[in-house]
Amino acid sequence: MDEILPGLWLGDFTSALDTQNLKEKGIRSVLSAMRGRVTVHETFIRHQISLDDDPDADILVHFPSSIAFIGSELAKGRGVLVHCQAGISRSATIVAAYLMKTRNLNPQAALKMVRDARPIIGPNPGFLEQLEVFYEAFYTVSPEAPGVRRFYMERTAGQLRGAQSGGVTSRPEMYANLDPSPTPPASSLSSPPSAEGSSTMNDIPRPRRRRRIRCKMCRQELATREHMLDHGQIGPSTPRAASPIVGELDPGSSLPKELQPTLISTTIIHGGTPTTPSITLAVPPILTDPRCSGYFVEPLKWMDPFLSSGGISGKIVCPNKRCKAKLGNYDWAGVWCGCGQWVTPGFCINRSKVDEVTVS
Repeated sequence: MDEILPGLWLGDFTSALDTQNLKEKGIRSVLSAMRGRVTVHETFIRHQISLDDDPDADILVHFPSSIAFIGSELAKGRGVLVHCQAGISRSATIVAAYLMKTRNLNPQAALKMVRDARPIIGPNPGFLEQLEVFYEAFYTVSPEAPGVRRFYMERTAGQLRGAQSGGVTSRPEMYANLDPSPTPPASSLSSPPSAEGSSTMNDIPRPRRRRRIRCKMCRQELATREHMLDHGQIGPSTPRAASPIVGELDPGSSLPKELQPTLISTTIIHGGTPTTPSITLAVPPILTDPRCSGYFVEPLKWMDPFLSSGGISGKIVCPNKRCKAKLGNYDWAGVWCGCGQWVTPGFCINRSKVDEVTVS
């Protein structure tokens, strides 16, 4: 049993049963990360998560409750022991997640802190991957985080590949939820902003513009760029630390070639004072390869009516009850795209069935 932080201990199953030693160390709370009944013949504050030391086990879902338990007990002045069978993988992963959340660390830094105090730790590869997912999701386990949604999507697909028979057991609560934005009236799209007095373009709020796809038959919005898999998209996904940069562009400066196709206009708003030319950049299209069959999306909440049946494959239909047009097909095992790539799992919305639009 080793002390990672003042009051926070990491150990094995045997250490959890040594109540005399626990008392001497000031430990009053025990978190058990293992299956089976852990019987301690003294009164301790207990929290147990049933978990196997298996790379396919879902430890990510237990991070929020475990972190809350550890933090609450330490705040009350109670020492906490986190243990599993050997004190190497499961318990070390839980402690690392706690350090990440409370100290704003990446997985490598958190594991180094744990390893410095207890050199024998070694989380299995699946747990290491889930620590990365937790980090990329800014220490949350929420369907709002694309990385978390895709982790559970890939997990479901992996379970299917390893299953001998039966349907798919998915987690609908982790499906992406489309936040629809109504399409602006045509008049508002064609009317330029007005300038009064000394107003400049910098005074006008700039709403975030995003690419979406909508049903060609009824114009029902279906998905945004954020819900698309990397396949067929322009450029790599946004890194964790990246953030948009807003600034003025010198019209006389030379643009790199990769930016030139997106430059569509230079507008000067005339007012009481001289203004700086404003550059309007077109939002790049989602699909850039004309050979692609369609848009490969994550499972979305509006798909739940046909995904909840547990079927391995089937049709994707428009969620608008007055439309119900067939939009494409899905197969948890994977789908071939026209560009020659195999996408797993495959939720393909045919590009001929939808329009790609830009909305604010």
